[in-house]
Amino acid sequence: MSSTLEGVALISRPALREQIQDLRHDLGKYMVFQLRWLAPEPSDDELREALVTDLARTRAAGDKVETAAQLWARLRPPLVGEVELSDGTIANIGDDPDLLAIDEALALITDLIPRLDDASREQLEAGKRAAMDAAAATRRLQKRARAL
Repeated sequence: MSSTLEGVALISRPALREQIQDLRHDLGKYMVFQLRWLAPEPSDDELREALVTDLARTRAAGDKVETAAQLWARLRPPLVGEVELSDGTIANIGDDPDLLAIDEALALITDLIPRLDDASREQLEAGKRAAMDAAAATRRLQKRARAL
């Protein structure tokens, strides 16, 4: 059964907060790290470079590089009850509006990543909006989780 954040059992809330904190840190912050520093009207090259860094190389540790899409694929399952949380409980916030917003944004980003080198300005702008929308949704989700 899918639910929203507020519908999660009390026993699962601490581990869910931890998972959401990881989501906010690993995905929400780093998928807009360069985008936040762009001028209000960046050139196509500046925007493309920021998107490549933020979306195609979101997390790099040594030789391992993860895209925003790969991070979401790794971080999402415990949020929708597909795998256990760190404490062994199961939570499913699959119907939560912020999780749905992240899903929608990451679908567009997943499609855009392999085409970043040749993407039009319109596609780049759509990628930027999607990244900003997903980051904002992770921020809202974390704020709501802390308030539980």
